[in-house]
Amino acid sequence: MSYIFIIICFLYGLCAVYFAKKNDYTMLCFFLVAVLFQNIIVICFSNTVSSIWITIFSLVKEVMLYFAVFLYIFRRKKITGGKKTIILSLVLVIIFVENLIVTDTSFSASVISLRQCIIPFLGITIGKNLYIDDKKVIKLLKFIVHCSIFLAIFGLFELIILGDEFWIKLGYAQYMYVKQGTLSSQLFKGVTRNFYTWDFRNIPIRRIVSITADPLATAHLIFIGFAIIFSGCVNSFINKSFTKKNPNQYFVYMILLFMCSFLSLSKAIFVFMAITFAVIAYYKKIFPPKLVKYGAVIGGVLILLYILRGIQDMTVATATSNHVVGLINGFQHSSFLGKGLGTAGVMTAKIANNSITTAESYVGTYVQQIGYIGFAITLIYFINVYKQLLVNWKKYRNRYTILAIALFLGIIFEMFFSESSVSVMGTCIYFIFIGIATKDKIYK
Repeated sequence: MSYIFIIICFLYGLCAVYFAKKNDYTMLCFFLVAVLFQNIIVICFSNTVSSIWITIFSLVKEVMLYFAVFLYIFRRKKITGGKKTIILSLVLVIIFVENLIVTDTSFSASVISLRQCIIPFLGITIGKNLYIDDKKVIKLLKFIVHCSIFLAIFGLFELIILGDEFWIKLGYAQYMYVKQGTLSSQLFKGVTRNFYTWDFRNIPIRRIVSITADPLATAHLIFIGFAIIFSGCVNSFINKSFTKKNPNQYFVYMILLFMCSFLSLSKAIFVFMAITFAVIAYYKKIFPPKLVKYGAVIGGVLILLYILRGIQDMTVATATSNHVVGLINGFQHSSFLGKGLGTAGVMTAKIANNSITTAESYVGTYVQQIGYIGFAITLIYFINVYKQLLVNWKKYRNRYTILAIALFLGIIFEMFFSESSVSVMGTCIYFIFIGIATKDKIYK
């Protein structure tokens, strides 16, 4: 069986090289297919292969994206961007390298932290440099919707009929042990604890997981399909006449995806929904802009009150307090140049077997590792991306830009309070589409 898996890895790698050379929308389709089926394939072979091969298989899709960027720069033989952008980028690279070398943790932990830290930059860079036009964007968005529907349908089947017994029989416990050394006794009902949520009166409630075996990745991948249809990028109505519109199959898909997004039981997705509704309502003028603004302010105040309540509960280990404490600790325990990659975050702590003070907040773990200067440069980078989206909205008034703005604001907010908000499996495609939306070519 191990030889079969090695052959699969080899063929998978060849396909990745082929699509990296193409660097078009088919590469993203291949990337999404890899995201959907990667974990289920590895779980099936976890009894016969070593952790090294599992790591190699998991990294292929990511290496493909880096290779695509390298080939693009090599072919163009120049780096796009103004002098200020290039200088700031070089400073940020130096900070990353310095914190990769000067750190108190192991090299493997620091590399894993570096991998997560640069996912947003990788995704946006891929989107900006992708060979894609307006017609291919429509094909890509429809493909994403179909992937979301597949995840939703299989997720409902797994949640209602298969249950945890499916993963136990498949060898999930062995997979977790090979992947990160998790013992069977550390699992809950034979699966990892993130298959459940304890946010409702501390009672474990099962989430929708689907074929990815990653409930948070599934939640984000299902939600982006809903957001694509809801924003009008894929039309959910057909025109029977000039005055009447009838729902088509995409309207049914939208309802299904909304329901399954809710079944993810993720607070981040619930906030994402609210932000997406507000952004689309504002830019499409579904409601009066002033009403949307006031509603957003009220919603923001309610969220702030919820966060303040979490701060008051810091002595109690609640989910909210963990996220807030992680954010605050990140800034408190940082420095101008950072404490080193691998010194914060849940995953790196498991690999390095270290106790950590900063976790559950991507921004918190990020700023502790790369410092205040690196965080400030990153902030400037994201502000410039947002300005590009606003410029394209004023220029083209296109629904793609509305979707990108909604995804951008939602993911930025989520990054402050969730460490798992940024992942290759779940949200890399978000950053890629944000990068695509900054291109003038897709609006012609």
